Amino acid sequence: MSSETAARYRQLLDAGPAPTDALCWTVVQPGGRPVDVDEVARRLGGDPAVLVDHVLGDGDDDRLVYGDGHERAFRLAAVGPAVAMVEFHGYQGANPRVLRALSVDALVHSAFWNIEGASRFSYAVDGRVLTAFDGNLPGSRWGEAPDALSTDLDQLLATARGGGGDSRGAMLALIERRTGVALTAEWLKRPHRVLLARPLPA
Repeated sequence: MSSETAARYRQLLDAGPAPTDALCWTVVQPGGRPVDVDEVARRLGGDPAVLVDHVLGDGDDDRLVYGDGHERAFRLAAVGPAVAMVEFHGYQGANPRVLRALSVDALVHSAFWNIEGASRFSYAVDGRVLTAFDGNLPGSRWGEAPDALSTDLDQLLATARGGGGDSRGAMLALIERRTGVALTAEWLKRPHRVLLARPLPA
C-alpha cells in the first residue's frame, strides 16, 4: 500500500464528513457464493425487511436512527460484488462471532478504533478468523493463521511509521489494497440502508 493512500485516509478522518473518532469499517467479499446487503443483515442477526434508508447529516453519528438504546446502527451498501459496512461508535465488525458469521463462503476485512486509542484489524475467511491484531502493534497477531497477511503487514508497519504512527489510515489503506473497496467522503454522504440490531455477544 502507498503512503499516499494512507495520507488520503488520514485527511478523510480529520476532515469528515462523518464522526471518525470511533469507527469500524468492514468489507465482505463473496467467496463460494454471492453476498448482498440482505444477506449481511441476516448474518448480523437482523431482518432485511426492517432496513431503513438514511443519509448522514451534519454531526450525525447515527444516534438519530438508534432504536431503544440497546440496538446499534449498521450502514450497509453494495460496492460491486462486495458489501461495505460502517459503524460509528460501534465495533461489531471486530467481534470474532460476527466475523465468523459474515465470512461464511466469504472473505472479510475490518478495521476498528475507538476514542481511547484501542484498535483492531481482522481478517476472516470461510467462518474462521485467520488473523487479528492491535492496529498499533501489528507485529503481535493472533488467530488460526496469524501470518496470513505477512507481506501486507510489513507494508502496514512501514506505512504507519511514515504516517507518524497513526495506524487508522494505514489499516484503511490495507483494506483498500486487499479488496479494492475504498472508504471515501462520497461513500459516507450517499444514502445507505441502515440495519438496527442488537449487538451479538463475542
